[in-house]
Amino acid sequence: MRGARFRWLLCSALLVASGAPAVVHANDRRELLEPDFLDLVDQAGLVLITGQGAVGVDAKARRLGLQVPALGYWSPEGFCFSTPAQGDCHAMFRP
Repeated sequence: MRGARFRWLLCSALLVASGAPAVVHANDRRELLEPDFLDLVDQAGLVLITGQGAVGVDAKARRLGLQVPALGYWSPEGFCFSTPAQGDCHAMFRP
């Protein structure tokens, strides 16, 4: 666990130093903080999908032919990765 945290911190530091946009990928299975999610919303060319939990959002995205997993997931109540889905989850996808 400690090694994984160190690698994450190292990668984050390298991204910041390189000027690359910092994106937490959905593979992390956690929601983005609201300001980070809103940064994705502001990016041109990305698609916002809303559904019941991350599973519902991913299913909608697949039906639309979008790339899954999402670049980021967010909900005001923290519902995206709860099982069973308890409410709306918002996610940003690449077309």
